[in-house]
Amino acid sequence: MTNLDSNVTNSITLCYAGIPICAYSFPEEDPGLNLYSPFRHHVDYRLARLFNRAKTLQRNIEQFLQEGILQGLNPVHHVQFRSAYTMYKLVDAATNEPQWQSSVVDYPLLNRV
Repeated sequence: MTNLDSNVTNSITLCYAGIPICAYSFPEEDPGLNLYSPFRHHVDYRLARLFNRAKTLQRNIEQFLQEGILQGLNPVHHVQFRSAYTMYKLVDAATNEPQWQSSVVDYPLLNRV
């Protein structure tokens, strides 16, 4: 390869450097993605996180939900859970990690000794 051929190749490579092959959207940019799943709304997630971190007794959570304090503060938002039991079911669902799966891959062209 001559020096001239090398310069042509380098200039062609530099012309396309930094240009994305296709558009990439980050998952956070998807309006349909719920980052707080299985909770429907960030308020529900934050309330459950508060109760969980504070190790609030279930009877106190029940009392809080029955008194409708949140409904009085924001009549538009309805909390997803109505009891401590259903709240903790959502917390458990949020913390479940997917199970690892494994399998054997066979390479038929691999020489076996």
